Amino acid sequence: MEVLLEEKWDKLTLVQEERIGITIEGFMKLSNYFQYYLLKRALRQARSGREFESTVIIRLREKIQKEGYNFKPIQLSKNLIAHNLKGIIFFEGINRNLTVNSEVFRLKAGGITVIPALNLEVKIEKGRSVPNWKSIGEHEVYLDGVRPKTPFYIRFWRRGDTFHPLGAPGRQKLHDFFINQKVPRDERVRTPLLVTADNQIAWVSGYRPSELFKVSDGAPEVWHITFQQLNPVQLK
Repeated sequence: MEVLLEEKWDKLTLVQEERIGITIEGFMKLSNYFQYYLLKRALRQARSGREFESTVIIRLREKIQKEGYNFKPIQLSKNLIAHNLKGIIFFEGINRNLTVNSEVFRLKAGGITVIPALNLEVKIEKGRSVPNWKSIGEHEVYLDGVRPKTPFYIRFWRRGDTFHPLGAPGRQKLHDFFINQKVPRDERVRTPLLVTADNQIAWVSGYRPSELFKVSDGAPEVWHITFQQLNPVQLK
């Protein structure tokens, strides 16, 4: 049995930096028994060896079974959240001061996405050119129309995040970027990040897009992305 459990673990899980993920498709095909022990091990590893109570694991299993690919984020403890990113449920540590900002929001590849929890409307359009570089506002960005993997997501600062700011010689920790930009500590965890389907930070909204996805001369297509405040007081 241990060998079989190990095979399931190796096949259905992945580890990225400080988070652990379980594929929803594979998880849904397992029996309740294997689902339980897969979750138990993932949670134990995410919490550095500390165990969750059986009732918590069972409720989480039932939630995944019920919601499937529509799994909604849930805070499992003061320092651990589970959320769905492109068919993978990730378990990762969070800043205990974060609440809604620990969530991940998928955006429509073309069109408007309204996110009531953030008081934010996101408009994504694809075009052929940038009309006027000088008129670009603080809460809009133009990106290469081919290089970013879509769909786009909005999330917030996580420990270990790195970013290649436009014009910079290379990658740097997002924490260092915030310090260099003199972003107040409380605002850092509230600044929306536009990320690609493979979790690359494409734009730190209000500050700088990524060098990796800049619009180069002769680019056949460009993404135009705008963040619109539903409540001007809320958007940072």
